[in-house]
Amino acid sequence: MKNCSAIILSAGLSERMQRHKALLPFTEKQVFLAKIIAEFRQFGCKPTVVINQKVAQFIETKHTNLLKQASFIYNFFPEKGRLFSIQLAINQLVSCQHTFIHNVDNPFVNQHILGELYRQADRADCTIPAYGEKGGHPVLVSRKVMAHLRTCSPEQSLRTVLANFSQQRVPFETDHCTRNINTPDEYRKFFDFIISQ
Repeated sequence: MKNCSAIILSAGLSERMQRHKALLPFTEKQVFLAKIIAEFRQFGCKPTVVINQKVAQFIETKHTNLLKQASFIYNFFPEKGRLFSIQLAINQLVSCQHTFIHNVDNPFVNQHILGELYRQADRADCTIPAYGEKGGHPVLVSRKVMAHLRTCSPEQSLRTVLANFSQQRVPFETDHCTRNINTPDEYRKFFDFIISQ
């Protein structure tokens, strides 16, 4: 049994995309958020917590199946930043040895990435996937890091806080961990990427 949980950050305003990224189609039958939740559930993360805001009501009426697959927490103050969202999630998590922190704008997370990060998790406080020189997501953090995040000022950036802990970068041969979809142009490139696979 794996001793890990997952936080999916989906409380941003999606201003550059002009529609909520959580509900962008990943396939004909699956939106970004559903794809990401499925990956963490398949890996064995308990619980999987989604920090949501803008599309809360839409999910409740149009994607009710997602409500059975993850715990949803609503952040109605997205202007407070990512760390505030993470703190909302921490209050709902059981004491797991490790926690994945993932952004909803990267639907390319898969079992290989999760498995490699988890396999090396005991080597450092933070385990980070990388493609070339660029770090990606999800980040896997220890119980010690989670305890510290609970007490941090939410104005701090996650990257700044994690810099105070030991880090293990895990290299990957593909750029799945670094692909973020933030604009309509990036989304169009995403479709080209899917077709080419």
